[in-house]
Amino acid sequence: MLRGVTVPQYAFAGGQATLSCSYDVQATRLYSLKWYHNDTEFYRYVPTERVTPINAKPSYKFFVTELFRNEQRVTLSLTRLSVSASGHYRCEVIAERPSFRTEWYRATMTVL
Repeated sequence: MLRGVTVPQYAFAGGQATLSCSYDVQATRLYSLKWYHNDTEFYRYVPTERVTPINAKPSYKFFVTELFRNEQRVTLSLTRLSVSASGHYRCEVIAERPSFRTEWYRATMTVL
């Protein structure tokens, strides 16, 4: 289901970092894809939500922009990085019912 997660190991304060999460939910559909920074959710994509399928929460640590999204990958750009943006980044993919199978991967980025 979760095919790959890309998080740069290092980034510069005031700069930009590109995060990518690839998935393949095969026979079922995607229920949601979420990104977390140190266990705080900052991006959510729920394809079945009609009003707001995408929710990017503002943060003083970075600004989130969605660069690309299709049925197999979501790529985000984090800009205006602060040193406090250092930490663990986790992509979580949940399959649609009946299984609601959940997979996640975590990587660490240090902002210099």
